[in-house]
Parts: sequence; C-alpha cells; structure tokens
Amino acid sequence: MKDVARVMGSAGHVRVAPGQGNPSSAINHAQQKTRLGTWLTSLAQPHIAGLVVFVVYLIRACLSPTGLHSTAFAYFDFLADAFLHGQLNLRLAPPGDVDLVHHAGNTYLYWPPFPAIVVTPFVALFGVQISDVLYTAVFAALTIALLAKLLVVLDRTSIAPLTVERRAILVATVAFGSVILILAPVGRVWFTAQIIGWGCVLLATLAALTLRGKSAYFWTGLALACAMATRNALIFNGVWLAFYLVQRDHQQPMRRLSLSVLAGIAPVAVTVVVLGWYNAARFGSPLEMGLAWHAFDPIFAADFARYGVFNIHYLPTNLYYQFIAYPIVSSQVFYGGASSG
Repeated sequence: MKDVARVMGSAGHVRVAPGQGNPSSAINHAQQKTRLGTWLTSLAQPHIAGLVVFVVYLIRACLSPTGLHSTAFAYFDFLADAFLHGQLNLRLAPPGDVDLVHHAGNTYLYWPPFPAIVVTPFVALFGVQISDVLYTAVFAALTIALLAKLLVVLDRTSIAPLTVERRAILVATVAFGSVILILAPVGRVWFTAQIIGWGCVLLATLAALTLRGKSAYFWTGLALACAMATRNALIFNGVWLAFYLVQRDHQQPMRRLSLSVLAGIAPVAVTVVVLGWYNAARFGSPLEMGLAWHAFDPIFAADFARYGVFNIHYLPTNLYYQFIAYPIVSSQVFYGGASSG
C-alpha cells in the first residue's frame, strides 16, 4: 500500500488522497498534535501556569513523608507568633533546632524577617500549626505565574521578544525542570525564604518594566526592599533595574528624574534602618544577625571553626553544586535531614 499522502489545509484539516490510506489515523494524529500544542502554549498564560504548577506541587507535597503537615523547620511561623505577641525572640519552641540562634537565654532566627511578616495573617488565624508546606507551594505557584507575566511583558516591550510557544517552554522549564520543583513542595525555613525572595525580585522587575513615573521607582524599590528583608544579597538584583529605569527616563528634566530616583531609594533606605534596629535590639549591633551564636548542623562545625562563615575555602564546593552536581532529590536530605542556607 502506498504511503498516506497528507496535506494540511488552510483551516488546519488533514486531507488524504483518495485510495491511499486510512484518513482517520492521519486526522487523529493531527488533532492530538494540535491538542498537545494548545495545552503547552496555555502555560504562557499566567493564571493557567500558576494553577497547573500549584496542582503539581501539591501532588508532589502529598507524596512526601510529611505530606501537607507543618515541618519541624517552619521557623517563620514561630517568628510570626512572636511578632503577634510583641516580641522579637521566639515565644514557642519549634520542633527543630537547626540554625536557630540561642543568645542571652532567648531563641532567635538569623534570617531576615520579611517571610514571617508575610505569613503573620495566617498564623494569626490558624496558629503555628499552619502548614509551611502548603503556603510555600502556593507562593511558588504565584512566582511561576509572575514569571509567565514577566515573559509577556518582555515580549510586549521588545526587550526579549519571544513567541508564545517559547514563553510556554520557558515557564515549563522553570516550573518543572529547575530547583523550584525541589524547593516548592517541601516547606522549611530555608526553602520558603528562597521562594519568597525570588517572588519579590520578580515583582520588582515587573514594576520597573510596566510602570511609569515615580510610581515605577517607588514600587520597584519597595519590592527590592522586601527581597532584601528576605535574603540580604537579593538587593543586588536592583543594579540592572536601576540602570534600566534611569536609562529609560534619562531625557526627563533632572529635577523630576532625581525625585523619581529618591522615591526608589527611600523604601530600601528605610528597610536598611529597620533591619539595623532589628539586629541591634536582639544582639546589640545593627550589623550582627546572630550568626555568632547560631546552632548550625554539626556536619558544618569543623569548617566553621577553621574557616568561619565566609571564606574562599567554600568557593570550589559552591561552584560544584551550583554548576556541576546533578540535583538528586534525597528524602534524607530534603525531608528527614537538615539544610543550611
């Protein structure tokens, strides 16, 4: 039998030459291909991307040993509880004790406090038993939706023109082929902070690209301030955003541009002052985050004793795990053991 001769019509239908094969199989194949393409490209839409990845992350979380229950390292829940009771040290003792700071008879977190502020309403409603696994999955899904929105904006502004298919592939790759898939369904203080911090950076980028005037600078600065109050080093994401905003608006009158820049700097400056007060109120110095007293995992004890917290000694190990090591998911590491970061 001769091969099937298939020709795609202008309406997307498949025509098969008479007497040259079964047309139904060719039509079914084309329809399946079209449905697959439609499903994939739908991930380029922010609301669909967020919903789909949330379902996947939720299923993944349910398959873990802890399920959707709160983990032993939901420290931000306990810090939120402390804030609700007007104190900076933990009022209740978490089940876990890795990386907490014990100083002057009190227990603190060395991580910046913004994630605790974010979950404070949930802790106020449900207490410290609120599942960090669940809300971390929700936050992660929101970041994927923000990523999809960012790709739309980058295409619309011609900063990074991409077809809808390529945007969908990028969304799927980040959601299901990056470290986000490992961080999102696990909860725990380390991963919650990284997810929330990344979300703040995405919000800052969207604000810079979509807003105009002083509001663009203010909301970009505010989002970056929240990122810095989650993980301090994330403030450096503002370097490109500041350059972009000033370069875009450089033809404005100098007075107007200067006021806009000040509007962007103000939230960051206020946050620096607040974080300095937060540290000084706990440890007596605006530059002390509590690392001198934090209870790190014993596996790090020898290196910390010999090299301290920051040392070039750690560079080869960090480069290896950042760029070479394959991200193997281990239940012992991610669910039963400890992490530091």
